Amino acid sequence: MNLKDELCQLRSKHVTFSGRYVKNQRGIAQKQKPCDNCSGKGCRICNFHGISEFDSVEGLISKFLFEKLGGTIAKFTWIGGEDKSSLVLGSGRPFFVKIQNPLKRNLRLNRIKLDSLEINNLKIAHESPKKPVKFISLIEVKISTEFTVDAKNLKKLKDLKKQSIVVYDKSGKRSEKKVFSVTYKKNSNNSFIMKLKAEGGLPIKRFVTGDDVSPGLSQILDTQCMCQEFDFLDIEVQ
Repeated sequence: MNLKDELCQLRSKHVTFSGRYVKNQRGIAQKQKPCDNCSGKGCRICNFHGISEFDSVEGLISKFLFEKLGGTIAKFTWIGGEDKSSLVLGSGRPFFVKIQNPLKRNLRLNRIKLDSLEINNLKIAHESPKKPVKFISLIEVKISTEFTVDAKNLKKLKDLKKQSIVVYDKSGKRSEKKVFSVTYKKNSNNSFIMKLKAEGGLPIKRFVTGDDVSPGLSQILDTQCMCQEFDFLDIEVQ
């Protein structure tokens, strides 16, 4: 309130939603690039949304909610992430989104189609999680190898269930991820498809190449492995 200029500015309380998204088309990034002018803080150029384009998962969902509820910035909490080239299938990836300064508050729709996205079970949530949410992903990975890999060699992948995968991030912090199941199908002498159910947060591309991940597939199969693409078949929150 500004008594000198006799102005009063009102802001509504934020509202938080939870839901799941299914991505049926490749080439869509999960996160949206922030506005170049304000770096995501919100300005007149981006209509105080913090983003000026709406061509990602974040952008498409934000645009839908802004049109339905009004509001300024949408802040997302993602339960895991995927590559721009990855599909997200099954029941979809869970997410939370907080809309600041909404004009409306009530919205509950079971299924929403936004171009190549499908939003399921969108409903009001008490708040976004304050601690990391544990989840398990079922992932299909297409892999090529430098040298021929035979069926006997591929059987080594079954041993992944017997040990933890050690992952180091850029700062050198160490974490461990579990693999609960592994199946595979050979496509050619130098390629195969692997399905694995793994603890959330396992970096798939690095796991395949063995980049600061031990053991990686390249190490297990004793040949350089490359991830051609990977898709999420389902995601289960624990």
